[in-house]
Amino acid sequence: MTKYRDLLCETHDNEIGSVVGCGLDRLSRDVSSYEIGAAIAFYTNNKSQIKEFPINTRREAVKEFIANDMQVPSYIRT
Repeated sequence: MTKYRDLLCETHDNEIGSVVGCGLDRLSRDVSSYEIGAAIAFYTNNKSQIKEFPINTRREAVKEFIANDMQVPSYIRT
């Protein structure tokens, strides 16, 4: 499923679509517009750290952030 990847590639850019969108797609559920905005903000605010990780870990960080009530994963320093 690439619902959120496709949406964010169209409305933002390929990086946001590839990382944030794919991370949201991993949730396998519908995501609210609030959650989408929060995921984009999380990625943008922590981008310098997140970019150090492989692409799959970046996507997983976005998934974990939303799945865990918007708690920053422990491996991301805040």
